[in-house]
Amino acid sequence: MGSSKALWGILLAVAAVDFWIWQHLPGGTQVTQSVAISWALAALAAAVVACILSRTGAARIIAGVVTAALAANIVNIVIGVARDSTSHNLFPFELVMTAAISAAGASLGALIAIPMRQKP
Repeated sequence: MGSSKALWGILLAVAAVDFWIWQHLPGGTQVTQSVAISWALAALAAAVVACILSRTGAARIIAGVVTAALAANIVNIVIGVARDSTSHNLFPFELVMTAAISAAGASLGALIAIPMRQKP
């Protein structure tokens, strides 16, 4: 599998995992510490695997992981608003929180993967 296909597959997988986490929040829409840790771990794992399998730079991988998480969150917001128009009234904060947690996890993952990276 080419490194580009691997990277896209990893980004799709992290988006799917993040979407699943959003859809199965304990207590409805409440973000708990365990949920935040789950997002961070998903981002960390995606970044480690992407850094190992791809020759793409770490900054782009981190940006891709954060973008995938944000895309999953946006889909979740659209679904939530379609069900109940009063839900997600603070969605900008949801997006910022998702970006920050995913960026932290992905950054740590990229750092962990430095010694394992493919040489160009």
